[in-house]
Amino acid sequence: MVGIIRSTKKEYFEALSEIDYITIGNSKTRGFGKMKARILPLDDLKEKFKENINSFTCVVNSYIKPEKVYIPLLLTSDLIIPVNKTLDEIFEDKGFKINQQIYRKDKFTSWNVRTNNIKTAYETIKSGAVIILESEDINCVDKVWQMFLDGLGHRTGSGFGSFFSS
Repeated sequence: MVGIIRSTKKEYFEALSEIDYITIGNSKTRGFGKMKARILPLDDLKEKFKENINSFTCVVNSYIKPEKVYIPLLLTSDLIIPVNKTLDEIFEDKGFKINQQIYRKDKFTSWNVRTNNIKTAYETIKSGAVIILESEDINCVDKVWQMFLDGLGHRTGSGFGSFFSS
C-alpha cells in the first residue's frame, strides 16, 4: 500500500526515516496497523503529473476546440465531502470545473467510544472514481500539484481525499 503523509513538521519525517516499522490506527496490541515506512521524494511525481495532464489534454483537444486544459483524476481513497458542500464546489474553490465524472457515493460514519454514539455521517465519493476537470489556466499544473499535496475534501490527514492524475 502506498500513501502520503501530510505534515508541515520536518521532525515527523526525520523520525520516520529512523524507524523500520510504524503502527497506525487502533488495536495495535493485536498486531493491526503494522506497516513498513519509507520516505520517497515526490519531485519526479510532479513532472509525471505535468506529462499526464499535457498528454491527456492533447488527446481531448484533437476532438474538440483547443481552448482548455483537461485534468484526469483517479481517486485512490474515499473523498469525504464536507457538510453543506457539493463535489462541484470543492473543485470550484480551487479554480477548476468538473467536465465529466464517474463515481459511486456512500456514507462514512465513525463511532464515539466515550458516548457510545455514532458521529456525524459524511457523504463520500468512493475510491476508484474518475473525475475529469477543466481549466482555462494553461499553467494549472501547480494548482493540481497543490491539491495532490493537500488532499481533497474532509479528513485528508487521515488518508481520505488522495488521488492520482493518470
